[in-house]
Amino acid sequence: MEGTVNANRFLKTIPHMEKTILKEWLHELIDAEEDQLKLESIFRALNGSKRDILDDLTPQQLERLNESMEQVQRGEVIPHEVVKAEIEAWLTK
Repeated sequence: MEGTVNANRFLKTIPHMEKTILKEWLHELIDAEEDQLKLESIFRALNGSKRDILDDLTPQQLERLNESMEQVQRGEVIPHEVVKAEIEAWLTK
């Protein structure tokens, strides 16, 4: 396989792809990847790791997540329908 895998083409064809071609494309993507965290995530996914995604968050990310959870518990949320309406209004300006 020449060149780099086109990600959009790759994602659109996955449901209809032969196993050998899918493996070839995955190998190409992995060989081209330089991000250590992404490679570790791929390894855990393929290795059947039961590791929780929360284990990969930084202390700052965990703090922000906890703050958000507390806001939800206090009812400090914006309903999805309201957000959708605000976005629609913003996009039509």
